[in-house]
Amino acid sequence: MSYNGSRSVPAVTKDHVISTNLLGWVYAFSRSEHKTVWKKSLLKEYSASAGGFGFVQSALIYEGTVIFAPSSQKAGLIALEESTGKEVWKSDPIAGAGYATPILSSINGEDQVLTLTNSGLFAHNPKTGKKLWEYLGYRCNTPIPAPTVLNDGRVFITGGYKAGSTMISVKKNYGASYEIRELFRIEFRGSQIQPALFYKNHLYANFNFNANIKRRPDGLICMDLAGKLQWQTKKDPHIGRGNLILLGDSILTLGGDDGVLRLVEANSKKYVELGAKKVFNSKQMWAPMAFSKGKLVLRSQKELKCLELNP
Repeated sequence: MSYNGSRSVPAVTKDHVISTNLLGWVYAFSRSEHKTVWKKSLLKEYSASAGGFGFVQSALIYEGTVIFAPSSQKAGLIALEESTGKEVWKSDPIAGAGYATPILSSINGEDQVLTLTNSGLFAHNPKTGKKLWEYLGYRCNTPIPAPTVLNDGRVFITGGYKAGSTMISVKKNYGASYEIRELFRIEFRGSQIQPALFYKNHLYANFNFNANIKRRPDGLICMDLAGKLQWQTKKDPHIGRGNLILLGDSILTLGGDDGVLRLVEANSKKYVELGAKKVFNSKQMWAPMAFSKGKLVLRSQKELKCLELNP
């Protein structure tokens, strides 16, 4: 596989830690006994494609099940029993494959699992695996970031590799059918790795990807919900493909190439940097960060760190 190390994030429940590796093995570890409870190969049992980056999906936990998207001819999505690994349901095949982790969302008051592949966006019932709707109007050869779901049935999809970005509206008609409309599209510009953040009627995203990152980076951007750009940092600062998370009314970014941690106002009018500190001296800090109870966990390709942030 290209690049060493894992791609996925373990999922933690009351009893288990669920983890996947690059070769498509799923492991369930007991939190109390510190041992493997069960394991399953998504490649062998469901013919899932690892792709050039390996199998990178993280587990989605839902009501005692663990959901993955093999995106193969055998199954589009599957749900495994958390305690045993036994199959609870599998969906019909869906078009395409990708690296985006399936996410749980509530749209029109209904729980849905959204899965982005290189053929489009698909929604399934997390209890049965029934496909609810699909949107084939967006194509990205290598989809990595999961879509961002707003609180009113709108879904923002973004990707690198010149795929661009789009906003769609999802509305349920009388009966079981759905109406999907494209609200706007941004050609070529998007986020290669990191999902966009939604905060107070604006989207914040890292619009950097292979084709623009060296000469004409967009950097960190803010746009309104009509797709109008409010501001962008370009090379000042140049955060590369680094991660960004929302902390209250601030955004924390990690420079993907310079290893600088920045605290930024979630300000739709202008870019306001509140503080910065260099925390890594290596390259390719692309992994997601995690924050809990004042502690920030982040890593480079060679180091894992835990930082204490002031209140």
